[in-house]
Amino acid sequence: MKKFSRMMLVSSLSLTLMLTSGVTAAFATPDVAPTPAAQPTITNVADGDITTMNAREQFVKDTLHFYNNKWGNRYNVLVFNTQQAHSWSFSGIQEETIVNYGSIYYKVWVFQSGTFRNGGHGGWINWGFLGNFIRNGSYVQFYNR
Repeated sequence: MKKFSRMMLVSSLSLTLMLTSGVTAAFATPDVAPTPAAQPTITNVADGDITTMNAREQFVKDTLHFYNNKWGNRYNVLVFNTQQAHSWSFSGIQEETIVNYGSIYYKVWVFQSGTFRNGGHGGWINWGFLGNFIRNGSYVQFYNR
């Protein structure tokens, strides 16, 4: 447990330092938000390279925790790979933005309640969520926190 806590602390600290130093402040279009812990893609993801998969997984987790902390742990947060099929219905949306990991774009929602269906592949490389929810396979029902 201590090892995990230290890893999360280092990861959160690194993310905070990167964001406050302005590393991710410049983007081509205004509708793409600063990307927490953005890293270039190491190899072709289609090859299934484990290093790339682990880095993408960590990116999704870091993004999830960044937006959760940004909103004071008060709302549900979902990060999803936009290349995957999905449907959603959220109420009380506080923030909706797009972040990227290399050429892969992820949608981030911060919201009060709703439903989400993942019509694509699962796993941390494609989605992550936290808050007050009940999950049944690829379907998630979110409730107010």
